[in-house]
Amino acid sequence: MRILGDRFIYILDIPDFLNNYLIIVKFPRLIRMTDFIWTDPKEGQVIQRAKSIKDLGAGGETREVKLLLMRDFPGIGGAIPIDQSLLSVYRVELSSTGEEGHRRYLIHSILKKLDDYFLMLGEYEYPHIARPLGSTADACMYEYLHGSEGFSWYVPMMGIEKVDDILVELADWNTFTQLYRAAGINIGKDITDSESAYVSKNIIHMFSKIDESGTVPRLNELWGRIDFGPDGVGIDYDKFKAYLSDNEGSLRRVLDVRGERFDMLRLASCYLEDPKRISERDKNMPQGDIERLIELAHDFRTSTLRHLT
Repeated sequence: MRILGDRFIYILDIPDFLNNYLIIVKFPRLIRMTDFIWTDPKEGQVIQRAKSIKDLGAGGETREVKLLLMRDFPGIGGAIPIDQSLLSVYRVELSSTGEEGHRRYLIHSILKKLDDYFLMLGEYEYPHIARPLGSTADACMYEYLHGSEGFSWYVPMMGIEKVDDILVELADWNTFTQLYRAAGINIGKDITDSESAYVSKNIIHMFSKIDESGTVPRLNELWGRIDFGPDGVGIDYDKFKAYLSDNEGSLRRVLDVRGERFDMLRLASCYLEDPKRISERDKNMPQGDIERLIELAHDFRTSTLRHLT
């Protein structure tokens, strides 16, 4: 079993019943951890224990997507067991070279914590990012959102002289995208079907019946954004880190009093931009390295699963 220590990973002979838990200890320095996110060697067994509900099969040749009923969630820092099963989307990157699942989880976590931040500030009232739940080297898991994708972005409506295609007003969408854009994130990327720009994708709407009673066709705010791979969202990391710096006080105060969620955002952005960078000491964060990111990500995962169950 691997144990996360103070800046190092230790390989110890531990009973099997402890293998799914993260244990934080302090030992003399033994093995330096390298520039990768730690993967639980038994993560495959955790996934095999999950109950397959449905093959969503919308991933084409590069990925496969399944709906699983899970009670153990692998991920950064080790597997986390929960008391009741949770319906989860399990997305495998078939072309992954080893860490794509964990990278996708970190991107998803950044977007979710910003979603929480905007909600707490009162920018909108309903959460619009599905909660990330875990990851493996080649896959990620996130909460299943009830609803469907594929609503029409345009509705034909009779104008003064002819029928025009009128853009559907998705409640909160403009505010949502503008807030993320200010943080250097293109959250509005990859939201239309490859065969028709009139059809939406990667947005799950709980009730996708368009209200055409007004002058503008409208969908309410009960929707959530999904799919945050390299093609699904664009992040300008220089602009995002500047946003963190400019809003540090507010982010720390709003997200949590200990500031750990802010620290996770900063370390995750550094890792995603350049994994080697966060192995260097940060003068403002004595534990600003890869092990600290693992600890913070595991804490966030634990909190998320506790909230959902």
